[in-house]
Amino acid sequence: MKKLKNPLTLLVLIIVAASFSAPFGTPQLAAFAKDFLPAVATLIAAYVGAWYGASLVQDAAQEKERKRQIGAGARAMFTLWRQVNVVAQIQMDFVDHHRDEPLAAISLPPIDYPLDETPRIDVDSLAFFLDLGDARILEVLVIAEQNFLHAVEVVRTRSALHLMEVQPILEKIIPKGGLVSHAILEQALGPRLFSQLIDQTKRLIFRVDKTVIDLDEAAQGLYTALKKAFPDAKFPQPSKPADE
Repeated sequence: MKKLKNPLTLLVLIIVAASFSAPFGTPQLAAFAKDFLPAVATLIAAYVGAWYGASLVQDAAQEKERKRQIGAGARAMFTLWRQVNVVAQIQMDFVDHHRDEPLAAISLPPIDYPLDETPRIDVDSLAFFLDLGDARILEVLVIAEQNFLHAVEVVRTRSALHLMEVQPILEKIIPKGGLVSHAILEQALGPRLFSQLIDQTKRLIFRVDKTVIDLDEAAQGLYTALKKAFPDAKFPQPSKPADE
């Protein structure tokens, strides 16, 4: 049972004990105590019981909130892992195979990776970091997710351009198993479409590469912040060790 911290309660209990104890007790005080103190004791017991019950309820509420915060942190780590996985797969399966090619704008095909349901971080559930004095991690997460969403949109835009406008033209001018010159491609596509394709291809490569780095750093930062706030809790590990 918890210790009684209310000084009034302790004082009354001392007086009750003293009234029945020699040499402090007197017949008059003993008679008074016999008639009055049982009622006082009942009130004190009711107060102590209410105080203790409220303390238990408060402790339970605090523990529930702590578990909620830990769960929110774990879900955020998992969401970051999913976001990293999306852009890392695009990087490995498409970008890395074409980034150094002279005509990467043409050779990089439309990316058909499923991007319809992109995972999102529930930033509101992590607002407890504000109370912990670590608002910086929320800023990092918001920026990293915005970069992720931007990268996904760039992939969609460039893929649609290649699929709907560029590919039909390429199918007519590129012989099977052969290549055509830069000049022929530019002439066939036209200056606007050709420059647009080159620009969007460069943006795609840059955004994918940067987003992988940003999300990795955000995951490491969130993991560090969570372990600082909840040292005994377990969270999904980021893709790189936090101390690297």
